Amino acid sequence: MASGLYISHAQATAQLNAMNIPTTGFGGAHLKIYSSAAVKPADANAALPGNAGDELLADFTLPAAGSNVVSNNVLTFGAIADVVAGDTGTAAWYRITASNGTTVVCDGTVGLVGDTPDLVLNSVEITNGATVKITSFTYTITE
Repeated sequence: MASGLYISHAQATAQLNAMNIPTTGFGGAHLKIYSSAAVKPADANAALPGNAGDELLADFTLPAAGSNVVSNNVLTFGAIADVVAGDTGTAAWYRITASNGTTVVCDGTVGLVGDTPDLVLNSVEITNGATVKITSFTYTITE
């Protein structure tokens, strides 16, 4: 039987606020964007695929604090500085790691505005040496 568990709107918002991201950010964590050639792991507990190092397109450093905002059950991250791409490929997914670069925080989808991904880029077609810009980044706790 499928799960029928749902939490209240207030509880979802409380969980996001308890993460303390609006005030502390991720403290220098890395947001790493991978190409579609690197198969996304089943979840954030799974190891990266063997070719992931070769398929890392961009590596952003997240600010320690900023204009992250929780509204309802959605955390919207503030501005993240642009980076220069380190490889060429089609962006498909991301992984956030702690500032040590290895401790996994979460994984998510990458796409364009109309795709409704977790992380919106100005383009998913990334070219080595080109600027990569995050248009918007949200995290939603499903109610």
